[in-house]
Formats: sequence, structure tokens, C-alpha cells
Amino acid sequence: MSAADLRVGAIEYIVDRESIHAVWHDADGVSQREVIGATRRFLDLVDALREELRSTMAVARGRVPRLREFAAGWGRELLPVRALDADVLVVVPHAFLHDVPLHLVHVEGTELGARVGISYASSRSLFVRCAGRNPVRAAPARPRRLVGGGADVLTGDNGPFRELAGSIADFFDPDASPQFQERWPYSRSAVKAAFRRDEVDVLCVVAHGYTDPVNHRMSGLMVELDTFGITGRVIPLHGGRYFDFRDLPLRRFPAAVRTASRAEILTAAELEVDGHIDAQLVVLLACSTGSGRVLDGDEPASLAESFLHIGAPSVLAPMWDSDYEPTREWTHRFFEAWIADGQPKALAARHAMRELRNGPWADRPERLGALALRGDWL
Repeated sequence: MSAADLRVGAIEYIVDRESIHAVWHDADGVSQREVIGATRRFLDLVDALREELRSTMAVARGRVPRLREFAAGWGRELLPVRALDADVLVVVPHAFLHDVPLHLVHVEGTELGARVGISYASSRSLFVRCAGRNPVRAAPARPRRLVGGGADVLTGDNGPFRELAGSIADFFDPDASPQFQERWPYSRSAVKAAFRRDEVDVLCVVAHGYTDPVNHRMSGLMVELDTFGITGRVIPLHGGRYFDFRDLPLRRFPAAVRTASRAEILTAAELEVDGHIDAQLVVLLACSTGSGRVLDGDEPASLAESFLHIGAPSVLAPMWDSDYEPTREWTHRFFEAWIADGQPKALAARHAMRELRNGPWADRPERLGALALRGDWL
């Protein structure tokens, strides 16, 4: 089935003091609004679910009763009647509904994300911008070039992370998809240099994430310290002149985080100021990089959102901490469908969830649904 033949729908949520509303939009421009329920009823349930998913130990041990109750019970109440009237579903949350894993809700014997392809967009305007900058909408073509790398600064063993990035690169043209070299540190400058590469279809970063509990713009990716010295940045001035200055991190590395190798943080604030991406997709395999706090103006603060704001049409990132093996399996299944079979990204995510639920993680929603697609679905 081609993208033109797909039934595409969108659910836009509106939360006020009294009620949660869902507006259904179909591809013909028809909208239908319905009341989901009382805000008071869902507020405490969502807060408890969010706190459970932020507990690294609870997720690692599979002790997620609130997630199971959500998936099999009250989460279904959040879906409008027409939620299954589409092949691809764009979900636009609002207020405290950001980061709620609706793709895990059970419908007709399976998870919603295994029935329809789902992509999350934090606002209608952001989705329009993501779709408008997606190069595949102007000239459909399969992506062929990937730049990837990884670093595990907590254990000091970069092998598994770089192996994961390399295994994803196997789906692409090997002559056009360079991998980060082991002899160089995977540092802030290295990641930002990947942003600036021309004609890159996919950027893949495998690392640990850090969430700042006070200022989410100071959250970021934990990467290796650049042992080759501080790099420079050049700002062009008028008349062909330029200004050089040292490219220092925007924050100190948090003292409470113990690492096996020297590390620094590439913050969300630095990405917003210094980054720009033209790739079709950013694969951000770092813990909880898809989750964050909702700021004033209903804007969620997370690393995934930062990548969307600096130019990426789509971002693949975990909503909570995810183990290595299910992450590896999910991403492989995703690229299997997206690259090898030419499916749209949302349907590739559906394929990945279908494959995982037939394996050892069928009864582990915290493993099955950690990764989610954001931005444009195509």
C-alpha cells in the first residue's frame, strides 16, 4: 500500500478545568469533537503513571502495575470512538496528556500501536512544520545515508552502544554511511559535526541521557570528554570577517552522576542554539530522551522535542528508560520495514511493535512500548 492510499487521521486533545475533549480530524478535513471525561478523574491517574515510569528500578524490574492498569483499563477511555478509523494516526496531546503512551492501550485484543501506525506531535503547528520540512514529501526516495555513533560513559565500555549504531548502519549504503571511529572520543563536537554533514538521511545517537530536575533545557546527552582539546566555533561577521571562540559546554557535568570515563553533556539548550538538522530522521537511543516537563504555553521540554525544533522532521526516542536488547530488537524491526520494505515511518513503528509482541516481551509493556515516533509519520 502506497502512502497515498493510507487512511490518515489525527486526534487533537483539549484539556480544560472541567473536561478532556478529543477532536478527530480525517484526511477529508472533517472534524468531530467529543468529551472524553472529567479532568479531575484522569489527572491523578496520569501523574501516578508518569511517576512510575520515571522510576528506573521499577521499570528495570518490570514492576509497573500502573502501566498495566492504564494499558488494559482506563487508558481506553482516553481514546475517541473513531480511533481505529485510520491506518496512520497522529496524536496531538495537551497539558498533562503529553508523554502518555497511548500506543500501549489495548483495543480489540492488541495494543493500539500494533493496529495502527502512530506518531506523536506536541502541537498542530509543530506537526505542520515537521511535515513541511520532510524532504520525502517533495521527492519520495528511500534513505540511503546514515551517520551514527555511541558512547557508554557510565560503564566505560562503548562496544555495545557502537555495535548497535553499526548494526543500524547495515541497512544503509556502506559507502555513504560513515560510523564513528573508535580511536576518537564521541564528544559534543563529534555529535554536532554529524549535524552539519551534507546529505545525511538519518542521524543515530546511542548514549545515556541526563534529565535536569530543575531546568530541562540543561538536560542532555552524556558523551565523552574531548581529550583532544577544546574545539572552536566560527561566527561569520560583516565583510568576510569572522570571530573565533572556544566551544565550551553550557553546563558542568553533574557531580551526582558517577561515570567510568570522563564525560560532558550536550544540552538541549546548546542544540537549540547551535544545531540544525536536514536529515529525514533522528534516532535518539538515550534513556528517557522522549520525556520531559510541560513548560508554559503547553510546550514539552525534552531532547526529542529539541531535535524537532532544530529541523528534524521525525525523531525516534524512548519515553522512559529502555533496556539494550528490546531497544536493539525494536530498532532493527523498524528499519527492516522502513528501509528494506519502504513503509512509512509510522507503519514501520507498527511493524516493530507487532514483531516484539510475538517475542519474549509480549507481557512486558515497559519493554514493548518504550520507543515512540514523534513528528511527521511519513
